[in-house]
Amino acid sequence: MEDILVEFVGNDQTTTDWWNLYVDMKGSRVWIILEGLDNVTLEQAIKLNFKASNNQAKYEGLIASLKLAREVGAKKLWCYIDSQLVQGQVANRYQTKEIVQLKYYHIVKTLIDNFKFFEMYYILRESNTRTDLLSKLAST
Repeated sequence: MEDILVEFVGNDQTTTDWWNLYVDMKGSRVWIILEGLDNVTLEQAIKLNFKASNNQAKYEGLIASLKLAREVGAKKLWCYIDSQLVQGQVANRYQTKEIVQLKYYHIVKTLIDNFKFFEMYYILRESNTRTDLLSKLAST
């Protein structure tokens, strides 16, 4: 994966101890926004350098974002993702049948174990305006 953009900016919308993680994937590109303590926001755009299915790309984006959250020391994480399938599989509401997706699923579950609290929510792509704005910025 190739980092395209990492930027630190101020933020006034976090809750004490909780971090907000927004993940958006389109094709081979992943956009991550991590809002944390002390009004810190990390924005990252990643390009996958291999051919991946849509679902593989979504899992790759989630894995990269969870690693970023772990690296900055987040312990309580709200994660917002625009993939209903991935969110449902991680929440154990949907079965993971394909071997490749099952491997990704187990990697994600292992990464989630790094957090004291973790909640994941499905968000419509149209509602994920922050990462959409980042995607437009990264493509200019």
